Amino acid sequence: MQEIRYDIELEQEAKTFLKCEDIKHTSNYRVFFLEKKLQTQFLSEPDARLIMRNKTKLLENEDFKKNAEFLHPLQAGVGCVDLLSKCPFPGKQLLNEAGVVCLFGPKNTDPISEFKYGKPRSQCSNGKADSGRSTFVAMMNDARYEWSIGLQIANMRELSYDIELEQEAKTFLECDDIVHGYNYRVQLLSPGYFPPILPWPDARSIKQNETALLNDKSFKLRAEFLHPNQTKIGCVDLISYCPIPGEDRNAAVVCLFGPANTDPIPAWILGKPMSRCQDSVKSDSGLCRQL
Repeated sequence: MQEIRYDIELEQEAKTFLKCEDIKHTSNYRVFFLEKKLQTQFLSEPDARLIMRNKTKLLENEDFKKNAEFLHPLQAGVGCVDLLSKCPFPGKQLLNEAGVVCLFGPKNTDPISEFKYGKPRSQCSNGKADSGRSTFVAMMNDARYEWSIGLQIANMRELSYDIELEQEAKTFLECDDIVHGYNYRVQLLSPGYFPPILPWPDARSIKQNETALLNDKSFKLRAEFLHPNQTKIGCVDLISYCPIPGEDRNAAVVCLFGPANTDPIPAWILGKPMSRCQDSVKSDSGLCRQL
């Protein structure tokens, strides 16, 4: 599945459609009708886990097949416009009318026939996309940096986003599925993840509260983000809220940290931050960077 970018030329082409009869596939794009937003008729908010549950039903449904243009794996561009008047969806069973049309290009083949089954991104001919998760990783690394100073952890490593850990997290269908794996640890997160006394981690506040934090059982249960030997992270929103162990709150997000599968606190080497980077090197992020 390739990453899609907005294409103003496809939008301009869509603006030439004056009547419903004008809207047809051509040699360099496929047309796709929308009611209001990109969605299937069966899943109002598509999520990989819900799609997995409904996979057989979806692939056998003729209306889905006729409205799967947004899933063409080889399309690289999209352009959309509001229709001048409502147009019927392809397929007799879809009673709602479309108010938007999108053009996907440059391919003009049936989307489902182009699917290659296997691990997502395992057959990308032109490389893999970042998908804009760097901001979250930067925030998590900032937190690890502050805590490494506050608690004087000498071997805290820098994290990078790992799409394979995210994909693994998307296989969790139930709360009971969320357990540590052989090459990762799981951490349930809620909006108020950091301790109430520390709304945003700061090394000085952490140092002032060090004794209270280290004696707090709930802190120990949610310290996976402070495992110094983890170098990868992948996160997803949960389908439904799950209880956080040892707390009266529910989690909305789960993150997987890898590749270590040991308790985080015993892995700390105490000392000046970045003074014990071992098989990694010092970096300008203030964390040890994997070689």
